[in-house]
Amino acid sequence: MRIIDISVPVTSEMFRFPRPDHVVVSITEEGRYEDVDCRTSKIVMGSHSGTHIDAPMHMIRGAMAIDQVPLENLVGPARVLRLDVGSGDVIDENSIDPGLLDERRIILDTGWYDNWGTDRYYSGFPVVKAGFAELLVERGVRCIVVDLPLTLEVHNIFLGAGACQVENVVNLNEIREERVMLVAMPLKVVGIDAAPARVAVIEGV
Repeated sequence: MRIIDISVPVTSEMFRFPRPDHVVVSITEEGRYEDVDCRTSKIVMGSHSGTHIDAPMHMIRGAMAIDQVPLENLVGPARVLRLDVGSGDVIDENSIDPGLLDERRIILDTGWYDNWGTDRYYSGFPVVKAGFAELLVERGVRCIVVDLPLTLEVHNIFLGAGACQVENVVNLNEIREERVMLVAMPLKVVGIDAAPARVAVIEGV
């Protein structure tokens, strides 16, 4: 068995979507060994900080919140799809063989995660088109794991179908197998649109 962590590290002032409603992450020491015989910390972060999972509520009013997403959508066998794309390329329904969409969980490896933490990540990324999202929904995919930003149109299609998105993953080059076990566990925060998550892929199970 081999475990690959595909989450980004959480640090103070870490890279984030460049818009005011996306919180600057802050981690501070609150309790010190010298004062209270232990250490405690305060973590301030947004629901979409770093590697996180979007619930349908993110785009759809009154839809399922992150604490209501069935864990079976986030944990279980997954198919890894690797696409050779670059800046500005289009990913649509013709980019993959529909026969490969044989799992409820799909990990999309475009290699764009190499740009995480740079200004380029949110500029000129390969564009996932509506047709691709619609194809996944038609094939019964309930969770898509991506290493690149998604348009609001794709958000609406996928989350509108009651599925969820795992965004901002890295280290996909370390995955050797095409079929793996996905473990994506968001914080169980009640009634919100998304939550940070520790996400791992397990091979050899």
